[in-house]
Amino acid sequence: MQDRLHQPYRTGLIRGFEQVRDIAIQSGAKELVISGAGPTLLALSGSKEAQTVADRMKAAWQQVGIMPQVTILQLDTQGAIVSSSF
Repeated sequence: MQDRLHQPYRTGLIRGFEQVRDIAIQSGAKELVISGAGPTLLALSGSKEAQTVADRMKAAWQQVGIMPQVTILQLDTQGAIVSSSF
C-alpha cells in the first residue's frame, strides 16, 4: 500500500488529498490510495468502520469544495466462477 512509483507525484494534483487521507486513516481505514488512472480513491477498512470512513471522507471532500460520489464495496471472497451447461 506504500506506492512509490506514481502516487507521490499525483497526490499534489488532487486538491484535498492529504486532508482526506488523514481523515480516512483517523476514521479507521488501513490506507487510502489512488485507484487506477484516477479520479477514484480507494480507502481500505474493516466492515465495521466502513460507514464512518465513508461519511468522514465525504465531509472532508466537501470542505475543500468537492462533491464526491461515495460507494462502500464488499470484498469478493469467492472469486470467479465458471459454469457449464453441457
